[in-house]
Amino acid sequence: MSDHRLLLKFDIDVSTMAVPRVDSPKLHPLEYQQLLEDTDSLLQSLYSVTSPSTNAAQNKKTATEIAKTKADKRRDSYRQRIKVERETLRFQKAELSRKLALLKKQRIEQKAPTILGNSLNAIAWKTIAMRQYEARREAEALRKALRAEVTRRALVIRDIQGVMRKRSRGAHKEVDDLLEAVETKPRSSTRDGTLFNAYFASLETLYGKLDEVFEEAGINSRPASGKMLGGEPARKMHGETPYLENIGVTKVPFNYQRTCEAVWELLSAQHRQDERSDYYGLPCAENAKGISILLLS
Repeated sequence: MSDHRLLLKFDIDVSTMAVPRVDSPKLHPLEYQQLLEDTDSLLQSLYSVTSPSTNAAQNKKTATEIAKTKADKRRDSYRQRIKVERETLRFQKAELSRKLALLKKQRIEQKAPTILGNSLNAIAWKTIAMRQYEARREAEALRKALRAEVTRRALVIRDIQGVMRKRSRGAHKEVDDLLEAVETKPRSSTRDGTLFNAYFASLETLYGKLDEVFEEAGINSRPASGKMLGGEPARKMHGETPYLENIGVTKVPFNYQRTCEAVWELLSAQHRQDERSDYYGLPCAENAKGISILLLS
C-alpha cells in the first residue's frame, strides 16, 4: 500500500471513530488560542509521521519558501493573538464601565443626605443671621437715641452749672450788664401791656381754681415723679374731643428759693434774648414777668 493510501486510510479511520461527547469547558480567549495552536502543532506532527511522501515533498522546498511559510504562520498567529487581546480589552472596558457607573451612583446616593442636611443648615444659619442683624439695627437705633438724649441733658446741666458757678464765685457783673441791656430794650407798647395784664388776671383766677379743677378731673395735686421736660404728653379723649395731658414732677437738688433765682437768671441769659422782649408792668413785678417772643415763619 502506497503512502497516499496509508494517509487516506488513517484519515478515514480517525473520522469514523466513535468519540464520546464531552462538553467543552469555558476557556479564557488566550487559553483558547493556545489550545488551537497546540492542536495545530499536534496534527502537523501526525501528518509528518504518517506521510513520508509529504515530508519528502516538503524537503524539496527552497529555503525561501520555508521562511515565507514560517513568516505567514507567525503573522497569522500574531493577528489572532492581537484579535483575542482586543476582544479581552473590550470585555474589560465594558466591565469597568459598568463598575464605574455603579460606584458613581452609590456615591451620589451617599452624598444626597449630606447635601440636604447642608441646605437645611444653611437656611437655619441664614435665619439666625437675619435675626441678629435686625436686633443689631434696633440696638444701634436705640443707642443713637440715648446718645442724643444724653447730649441734650448735658447741655441743660451745663447751663445750670454755669449759672450756679457764677453765683458761687460772686460774678454778678455780667448778670447786671445783661439785666441793664434788657431794661434798655424798647418797652412793649400799650396794646401789649393790656394783653399781658388781661392774661395775668386770668391766670390769677385760674390758679385759684386749680385744686377744684384737679379734683374734678381726678388728678392728684401732687402727681408722681415723671418727665416734665423732653417727654411726650399723653393723648387722651374727653368725649369726642382729643386733648394732650402732661403731668409730672421735676425734682432738683436745691431748695425752692435758690431754684427760683436760677430759673429767673436763665430767663435773662444772652442766648435767650434774640427776637424777644420783656414786659415789667405786671402787678406783681417781683415774682412775675411778661415775655413776648417773635416767631418767624
